[in-house]
Amino acid sequence: MLAVLRQRNFSLLWFGQIISSLGDGALGLALPYYTYQLTRSVLATGIAALAANVPRVILGSVAGVFVDRWNRKWTMISMDVARAFLLLLLLLVHSAHGVWVIYVVCVFDAIYSLFFGPAKNALVPSLVNEQDLTAANALSNIGNNLPRLIGPVLGGVLLNVSGGLTSVAIIDSATFLFSGLMIWLITAPAASPVSIQVRGAQTTVGAIFVQVGKEWIDGLRLVRNQHMILMIFIMISITEFADYASAVLFVPFVTTHLHSNAVG
Repeated sequence: MLAVLRQRNFSLLWFGQIISSLGDGALGLALPYYTYQLTRSVLATGIAALAANVPRVILGSVAGVFVDRWNRKWTMISMDVARAFLLLLLLLVHSAHGVWVIYVVCVFDAIYSLFFGPAKNALVPSLVNEQDLTAANALSNIGNNLPRLIGPVLGGVLLNVSGGLTSVAIIDSATFLFSGLMIWLITAPAASPVSIQVRGAQTTVGAIFVQVGKEWIDGLRLVRNQHMILMIFIMISITEFADYASAVLFVPFVTTHLHSNAVG
């Protein structure tokens, strides 16, 4: 695995994602606690979690169709910059009346992430040698998940010290800018976007969207017809539903019944 990290382009991507995931982990803990702290409402906290996951249900299966047709490197940079500025909106939230801003941020952060993820996964094979692809994918998973173990601790400390989201939001915003910079420094050419062939008609924006829609439906049919893929899809949906439900209830439980806060 260490040999993969010696490859400049992959190491830039990997290091950028470690820092970005650290910020995500911090905000992932701080945001629900701050929402509950402002509103004292389990419903309001649950709506924030819902806002972060509804885009996955609606757009999760279609985002990759578009990403295949865009330059992957610049798609990732654009999504990082967009998320960096988006998170600064959290600096406006100081009372329960501003909780709707949190919902808006959760929705659009989820949307931008949906486009970033497939672009990153599709870019990795062009950054490493074919024989190193398995190791690169393993390192990518480590780089995404390991910082999320440390990030919540950081988020809890910052939230407890500052009493608000300001420091957490600024740090997470900065991590996205750092990630975007690392990706910008990558010199390997991204894979050529897939071209859209529209037969028997002039290639217009409308025709392209129609073709993309057809391919999206074909993908859904594949999931429906392949029983193994369908079962995996259903099981992931059930476990993620249970995971997010328990995460939302965990916040008021710790706060109300254990009389604790974000850092214990």
